[in-house]
Amino acid sequence: MLRCKNPSTERVFSFIEVPEKKNMGNLKKSVERTSASEKKMREIMESRYSKKKHSNEKKPFTTLIDKQVPGLKSKTKEKGVKGVEAAYSNIRNKDNSLNAINLSTDNHCGKDFLKESETCRKLVIEMIHLVGKKMYKEAGVTGIKAMKIAERNELFAEQFIVCEQYILGNGFYGKDFGVVMEKMKVCMEKMHLFTTVKMLFYETRKPGLSGVLPSEAQLEEWELRAGVIDRKRKKIVSERVEYYYHLARLHIELYRSDIRKVLFYISELNKVLLKNKVFDDDFLSGNVKACNALVKILEGEKIAAQKILGSLTEEEIKKCAVDDFFILENIFVSALHCSLPEKLKTILLTISYSSALKENAFLKFKWNYFKATAQFLSSQYAAAEKSLAEIKFSRKPHCCQEVYSIVLNIMCIAEQQKWEMLNMRSEALRKFFYRSAKYFEHTDKRLLIICGIMKHLAASRFDFVKTRKEQANLIKLLKEGEGELAWKPYGHELVRFDKWIETKDFMKKN
Repeated sequence: MLRCKNPSTERVFSFIEVPEKKNMGNLKKSVERTSASEKKMREIMESRYSKKKHSNEKKPFTTLIDKQVPGLKSKTKEKGVKGVEAAYSNIRNKDNSLNAINLSTDNHCGKDFLKESETCRKLVIEMIHLVGKKMYKEAGVTGIKAMKIAERNELFAEQFIVCEQYILGNGFYGKDFGVVMEKMKVCMEKMHLFTTVKMLFYETRKPGLSGVLPSEAQLEEWELRAGVIDRKRKKIVSERVEYYYHLARLHIELYRSDIRKVLFYISELNKVLLKNKVFDDDFLSGNVKACNALVKILEGEKIAAQKILGSLTEEEIKKCAVDDFFILENIFVSALHCSLPEKLKTILLTISYSSALKENAFLKFKWNYFKATAQFLSSQYAAAEKSLAEIKFSRKPHCCQEVYSIVLNIMCIAEQQKWEMLNMRSEALRKFFYRSAKYFEHTDKRLLIICGIMKHLAASRFDFVKTRKEQANLIKLLKEGEGELAWKPYGHELVRFDKWIETKDFMKKN
């Protein structure tokens, strides 16, 4: 499943303020005297009037501008074009790519558009769930509905997700593979370069919800179609793309827990970094250290991982916070597993440097979860309770993943602290688990499993279970959910709950 957060996606175009027209002066005065409902009607009519001015223009670039800057009027056309050209030029220079325009929902306006995009998103999420349940026929019908809305409104990210789900549907969609890939190519051409590479290699290479990995031949074809590899020379097209390619492959192998391949891609990444002058040095060195620390954790060498993380400077962490929240999260998870509270505090301080944090609801969600986890670790119980209370729930897939992450991380902390600190102040956690479990329990099987874990945790006040029968039921629940939870990124972070529970002596009190 796609993680719908996207810290690397940037909002390319800003809205341009349009000066009033002379003949609108009287209208403005009358609007001030009208009721709120009439005022709203006036705004709608004014918006329609401004759109009619250019509805017949056919030039692709100006049409694109009109879509990006709704309500752009003829008198400010020239000014608007220059503003958008400047924004476009900045992005093109930054990414060295003409594919760097992100046509996201934020760049559009208008009641109908927002309503349609929301409908499309709901259909996409429904399709994802249906593919997960292997209800491919129903998923196909839902996907076609979503695709029609997405194409009508130029929602390229949503189109990409629908295409990906077609591929994950495997056998049912096999005959449409060529058509789907062509459509994906069109979407990729319109999407941000980093988003494209990351989605293509990170999201589509993990085991699909149908449980089948694509063949190497299919993966090679995707690479060629995505424009990552030059068809004639069979080489990656640029250093920047090469960097993201190796980084994405590294994350995939971390997900698969294939240490041999992880080490290979880290060496490849290091080679690219040595010759690549596009990125900031602190960002690159922080990135490499984070990857190396993760490998050491995978290999069970916690002391070596602690040394690597201990060598991270504040500047390196700061650059990772600004440039790529995904890498910062890897550092955070590594520090958590290595019991480095001081490094966690540094990370929390430097997260505030991330400009994306101020604009992105998903990152705000993660910020509270990071903060709560670190506060529990440093015994700041009152502050941690406040952070948990500030978390706003959403039924979007990424939100359920993070709720699960909170549970997982708090369990890791509890294990390190022998459960004592959490047993003293578990009421806030019980409330949090019940609140989240109640919110999610009607969504789908995957969330039911997560909620089952939460309810066991909350109801038992971290003693888990009172009888061996309850223990057996919980182990059964977790084994059933093992495949369902496998889609979660950071597979190396997952605790094998069934094995873990079997090795714990929960019956001491009985």
